[in-house]
Amino acid sequence: NPTAISISTGGVTFDRVGDYLSFAGVAIGTNDFTIEAWIHPDGGINYPCIVDTRTAQGGSSGFFWGLNNANRLYVYTGGGDRVGGTVTAGEWSHVALVRDYSATTTTMYINGLSVGSWTGDNYNYSNDLTKIGFSNISGGAEDFHWDGKISNVRVVVGRVLYTTDFYPPSAELTNVADTKLLCCQS
Repeated sequence: NPTAISISTGGVTFDRVGDYLSFAGVAIGTNDFTIEAWIHPDGGINYPCIVDTRTAQGGSSGFFWGLNNANRLYVYTGGGDRVGGTVTAGEWSHVALVRDYSATTTTMYINGLSVGSWTGDNYNYSNDLTKIGFSNISGGAEDFHWDGKISNVRVVVGRVLYTTDFYPPSAELTNVADTKLLCCQS
């Protein structure tokens, strides 16, 4: 239930003016992964970033995960861009990005429902710089900055948490096995 998560449960407000969180040491490599969060976009930004692991435009050592200019989930990797379902500005949505490396399949979820999946994701995401709310390559422009709130970000490396549609969490996310990052909770 998206209404169970709110800014009072530990979300972080990003106002698109230089706000972001940065972490080192969270390289995904050639592992399975699950990245998830509750997001509350305010809208009006071109390609607002949820998570970016890239250090340069293009290449396959990182990826950009956010929304496109139509509020659709969007992933950009060296293999191209992928677009998923739409989130509503001004509302909370649970989003997840899950890669099964052995199957070379990556899936995007909104509120527990698969909204896009593709095969061929066998990249070595070796960059260990992760930014939340800001693209590593945005050059300081307001484009790519998150405008809104992000809550309960969890990065799990080495494990696929969701393989089919699921009920989104209704409480704060917890530190499960293989969690490399758990933030935006207080």
